[in-house]
Amino acid sequence: MKGFQSYINAAKRPRSIQSSLPFPVHYQQESKSINVVSFEEASELAKKFTKKPTDAEFLEFYGLFKQATVGDVNIEKPGALNLKEKAKYEAWNSNKGLSKEAAKEAYVKVYEKYAPKYA
Repeated sequence: MKGFQSYINAAKRPRSIQSSLPFPVHYQQESKSINVVSFEEASELAKKFTKKPTDAEFLEFYGLFKQATVGDVNIEKPGALNLKEKAKYEAWNSNKGLSKEAAKEAYVKVYEKYAPKYA
């Protein structure tokens, strides 16, 4: 009977979930909580979104990406008739003065904000 009782007690003990998961604990599919390690990873994953972000969301990504990779705007402002390029320029210019590291951190936060919606 002692063997059976130890079996029952073992069944009552909580098991370590972490050791049996096929993926890292920081990624939980149910809640779509995505913890990105780096800017590079976030920028690659954002390219693979299954749905297209809105124009405003795209411009938020674009402005931070350019600030993180290039720094402050270094091109001339596009003409008034070139609406798409002007919007991209303004999104980039809105981050003027932000360091590359701060822009990378902000980009990752924006990615984490939109990933559950578009990934």
